[in-house]
Amino acid sequence: MKKAQIIVLFLMFFSIKTFAQDSSQDRWIDSGNDTNINIPTDGELKITKNDGNVWQNILSLKLNSSANDYFRVRNATSVTGDFVPWIIGNNQSSRPSLIISGVVDYLSDVAGDPVLLFDSRAYQTPTTLTNGRKINTRNLFDWRSFDQIYMTMSASGRLGIGSTSPSAQLHTTSTVRFQGLSNLLQSNLVMADVNGNLSKYQIPTNTTLGFISSTASTDALPRFDASKNLINSQIFDNGTNIGIGGLPATNAKVTVYGVVNTLSDINEKKNIVHLENAMEIVNQLNGYNYEWKNSDEKQIGLIAQEVEKVLPEAVSQNENGTKFLNYDGIIPVLTEALKEQQKVIKTQNDRINLLFEEIEKLKKLKK
Repeated sequence: MKKAQIIVLFLMFFSIKTFAQDSSQDRWIDSGNDTNINIPTDGELKITKNDGNVWQNILSLKLNSSANDYFRVRNATSVTGDFVPWIIGNNQSSRPSLIISGVVDYLSDVAGDPVLLFDSRAYQTPTTLTNGRKINTRNLFDWRSFDQIYMTMSASGRLGIGSTSPSAQLHTTSTVRFQGLSNLLQSNLVMADVNGNLSKYQIPTNTTLGFISSTASTDALPRFDASKNLINSQIFDNGTNIGIGGLPATNAKVTVYGVVNTLSDINEKKNIVHLENAMEIVNQLNGYNYEWKNSDEKQIGLIAQEVEKVLPEAVSQNENGTKFLNYDGIIPVLTEALKEQQKVIKTQNDRINLLFEEIEKLKKLKK
């Protein structure tokens, strides 16, 4: 597998004048237009400069016809005895000052290592490049303009744009624009699915979402319309109470503006049995005035534990054992109890009427 390399080729297509050449003719070869340097198999090309002032140039390349353009290696430190290589390309025009390219032929353009590889690493012995490992603490790179840092990659792989100490995999200190999600006519809401894929949903110009518009309806929850656009719903949640069709009342967990319909179709029911002895059940229920412990709010109602003894179907509980009462389930019992009571009343009225008839008959006999 071909390893990605950045190879700085000093192609001597220039007219180079060498003033201090090695006396061995097999090192420097002048073929007319080119000057080549042959290095032995186990050799190394070394350029050593005597210590001098800091911020000095080590190597410079330029064309005779471009006096102000150059390629330069400079010592970029103000500490005497240190060498921090600084590669500089200068071009006195609107063209690039320095280009770094990794080049392959067509046949090598297949799956494999990257063409251009930027690498940061630590070695126990940098001079021999032994016992290497990844960088654990220092930032991997900064992208800056003079002394202004615009982008930083931390040792943990976090990319900061505008931040030199990113706290997330992508950390930006200003706005972010997704060109592919833009819409010139209206705004969009960006949402992520469970796989992290981003999608956009159009927000109509007349929408007032609390987290998008400064003219939002307080506590309004959004909903999707038929066109999958987000608009305000008629549900309001103030964090404590919920209102449907309007703002929630302060003394109710749920407030409904209008009629609430409950499923009651006979086609959806089975094992239908008529309620018996409803009056007996009602006589075992007790109404109370009470206050909630967490709010001291006064209420009127039943006790779920008492109802559960005679109507267990109307009582449920959560995982903590707290009881809940379906007050709608009490209505059928009250209906049947009222009918039973009406039968008793009718029977009693019939008996009273008979007694009145008997009394009238007795009055006539006395006359």
